[in-house]
Amino acid sequence: MSYLLGSVGIYDEEIHLTKKVLNQKELVFIGMHHIGSPSFYNDVSKKIDSLNELGYVFYLEGVKIPEDINPQEKDTFYRKFRKISGIPKLSGGHLDTINNTLLAGKKKVKFKKKIINQPSYHDLGIDTIENSIVDVPINKLIKGYENIYGVISL
Repeated sequence: MSYLLGSVGIYDEEIHLTKKVLNQKELVFIGMHHIGSPSFYNDVSKKIDSLNELGYVFYLEGVKIPEDINPQEKDTFYRKFRKISGIPKLSGGHLDTINNTLLAGKKKVKFKKKIINQPSYHDLGIDTIENSIVDVPINKLIKGYENIYGVISL
């Protein structure tokens, strides 16, 4: 398991940025994962700070339900999402990967070095008011799924 985690970058000490240029605009992709070493996230924070200083805009992930949907509909979307994904609605908005990392649901994973959960965007130095969350909201994901596979019965 330790080899597999290492092969997907969990034990990396630095983030590797990928840059693409199109029509004189530069896109810098920060490939993140939900767990990593403290030094990895320190490096992420430093690079975010440098990109902030250069005036970059950040586009963030974050699958949510829009605030203007009524509470009963929200509950139904969350239940449908949980049914097809197996991921429960979490009050913190993310899965505590470290405390919920089980192999095949049975054996706790042992890490070869200190690993922490991904810090919040704010803790990494990203202002979520100035920047944009660009993921598709859960209600649109569910509607798209149901258009293809039929209504999800609860």
